[in-house]
Amino acid sequence: MIKKRFGIAVSSEVADELDMITEKFNTDRSKVVEYALRSFLMEYKHHYSKCHKCVGILVISRKSLGVEISNNDIYSEFKEVILSYSHHHVENRCIEVLVLSGSSEIIADLHNRLLRAGCECRYIPLHSE
Repeated sequence: MIKKRFGIAVSSEVADELDMITEKFNTDRSKVVEYALRSFLMEYKHHYSKCHKCVGILVISRKSLGVEISNNDIYSEFKEVILSYSHHHVENRCIEVLVLSGSSEIIADLHNRLLRAGCECRYIPLHSE
């Protein structure tokens, strides 16, 4: 396989974590980054590349700042795809879980809105048509 070299910039914190992982697994940065990129692409490339009906789970996480920050305004805009919602507090973090069903374009818009709002999000597709 032909390799293509390119440079990326990451925070010192991410670089330190990457070094820790490479040491623990006795590998190099390139292999870990390539694995992470492949995983990301496999998960999102098909799902967000073409419009389709799908069912999945969106896990949202953010640091609890002592003041309750609500995503309810965002959720109300996407109520047509949200089947259920749960909210939990775990070790100074707010964890929310949404069960979603509907157009992948609408789910992608919801995902992006939450990312722009400062949330960490992970979409797990369960079924698509």
